[in-house]
Amino acid sequence: MKKIVYTLIFTALTVAQTFAQAPVVVGGTQNGDEHATMEILSQDGKKGFMPPRLTTDQINELSTNLAGVSKGLTVFNTDTDCLQFWKGTKWSDCSTYSNAEVEFICSQSTIKGTYNVDKVAGDNEFMEVKVKVTKGGPLVLYTNTQNGIRFYLSTILDIGEHTIQVPALGTPTAAGELTFDLFDQSANPICAGTANFKATVVENKAAFTINCDQSSFVGTILEGSSASGQTLKLKIAVSKSGNYYIKTNTVHGLWFEGSGSVSLGATEIILDLKGSVDTVPGDGKIAFNFFDKNDISLAQCTVTIYVSAEKAVFTAVCTGSVFSGGIGLGTGASISGGARLFYVGYTFGENDYIKVKINVTRPGFVDIGTKPDPDIVKVGMMYTFAGYIDKVGIQDVYLRPVNSKVPPLTINQGGGGYMYLDTFSFLYNNITKSEICSLNSPNHPFTIDKLVANIALGVYDPLLNSATNQYLKNSISLFNPIVPASGLDIKINIQTEQLGLFSFKGVANGMTLESNQGVYTFDENGQTADFKLYGTPNKGGTVVFPMYNVITGDSAGSITIDMREIFYIN
Repeated sequence: MKKIVYTLIFTALTVAQTFAQAPVVVGGTQNGDEHATMEILSQDGKKGFMPPRLTTDQINELSTNLAGVSKGLTVFNTDTDCLQFWKGTKWSDCSTYSNAEVEFICSQSTIKGTYNVDKVAGDNEFMEVKVKVTKGGPLVLYTNTQNGIRFYLSTILDIGEHTIQVPALGTPTAAGELTFDLFDQSANPICAGTANFKATVVENKAAFTINCDQSSFVGTILEGSSASGQTLKLKIAVSKSGNYYIKTNTVHGLWFEGSGSVSLGATEIILDLKGSVDTVPGDGKIAFNFFDKNDISLAQCTVTIYVSAEKAVFTAVCTGSVFSGGIGLGTGASISGGARLFYVGYTFGENDYIKVKINVTRPGFVDIGTKPDPDIVKVGMMYTFAGYIDKVGIQDVYLRPVNSKVPPLTINQGGGGYMYLDTFSFLYNNITKSEICSLNSPNHPFTIDKLVANIALGVYDPLLNSATNQYLKNSISLFNPIVPASGLDIKINIQTEQLGLFSFKGVANGMTLESNQGVYTFDENGQTADFKLYGTPNKGGTVVFPMYNVITGDSAGSITIDMREIFYIN
């Protein structure tokens, strides 16, 4: 019996000595690392070590029972998919970066700003946190969400003391006192119970009336589409400053909604269109009423918008259409049929258009233009309008040139081949490929010149004007407007160096001298050009008019008129 007892004691001592000298090896029979207390092996390379698996909430709950003696306790966070270990006062973080080491000065940390129901938290609403950074690096601070409000900040801090502003995010939905819990990026609680992280939300409701008649819808919404960027500009008269929240009823899947703050007086607020619209029958008109967040009606009026169809329904009123553009012929024009004048290389601008009235009975997409006559297409004079019309009724549509410039002519007609003359005939529906109405009443003729003439100007020759000199003498006197106001017709010698269109203008002594016309034949002996003289002469004697080329903007020399010889003005 004694022998058995002695044997057991010897065995126990031997085992204890073995454990004292070598690590415990799990998963193998070989000796473990001499520096390790325990070593875990995977002989087939297909198994690993499985630490306790906990959620962030479970880890936070566990931390309430831990102290400094538990340093090194390790768990796997299933929310963030990383290992965390207890550092004695907090858990390690999961970031791959080396985060800032921070001491929080909780007694000097608080929440700042004014928090109102239905008012979005702005730049003046934040959590102020005092910190002392002992090691620089990234820091994330966030809170729980209370009553539609939370605080969040991601920043990088340098060593030293800082006052951090953690912005408030969201919109409070009800009045009352809120208490927030602050955490860092590792979900460690910050200043729990030791900082004043409280905010009071107050009701500051504005009083106002809505003026529906002066409100307007901005944007276009198509059948079968979702709202994106469309707004309603709502005119209101505010009798009490404060915050507002306005929404409308939902019609065909659409509604308006908006919130903010307003001051006393008349103002304009913006409501955003939301939702997705279904099919709207008839003319596409839908009406909205206004309510507050408690579904109490805010106005006895409605706002109407139109939902656009894929194709608009309309008729055109071509009578009274306006053709605008060209160089502006002025008072000395001499062009066949009163045509608008263009030249090769002319750059189209804002004043180049054909204005036509259309009567829209269903808003939608409109694509109209001048009829694509082959000749007109070749000279680059096509005008079109393509876009959405978002309201019904008679309205102006501006057809703009398709090209940016008048291209070189490929068709020669009239004036020895230097001029092309044509007229827009019909307004054309590019969607249905059909004529809409005639543009021939009134006619819209246009003329295109191949070249801009190069003219050498001469002087006023009384012999050229002998037939009208007496009339001129009776129509002009010093300090009195020239009669008629449209100007006196006079002739000036010119020398043509290059055929085409020319337009010259000069101003001197209160008078204007100008001419707009085309020269299409050469004459070695020179030619005469018709000019207009108008204005109120303020000086007699010899008058020199410095001229410039209206088309090119270049200086064009001068024209001299002796007022004493012609008009008896000294």
